[in-house]
Amino acid sequence: MYQLEGHLVDEHFRIDHESGDIELFKPLDRDFPGGTGQWRFMARAIDQNGSGLVGYADIHVYVRDINDNAPIFPPLMEGWVDENREPEAYVMTVQVRYSSFLIYPFWSYT
Repeated sequence: MYQLEGHLVDEHFRIDHESGDIELFKPLDRDFPGGTGQWRFMARAIDQNGSGLVGYADIHVYVRDINDNAPIFPPLMEGWVDENREPEAYVMTVQVRYSSFLIYPFWSYT
């Protein structure tokens, strides 16, 4: 017989007591503020022949980001440039933040 043990694990995961298959039954969110990028818990197997033997395994589940939140710009960005500067003179750099705090090198600014 299989069981799961760990903080809040039974709110998101279930295990088939006979096969040991672990399934998700509630969606996971990895994004700030309430989500997490990984889950750690234990699986326990109990010997059914009555001898009382028990085995444990550490389980790590990593939640992949699906980029479900728009990039966030600061409310105001200001840049300064001297008058009569040549074309292609540097003005400023803009940066966005993503709520899951991952760095994405593929931003496209237009």
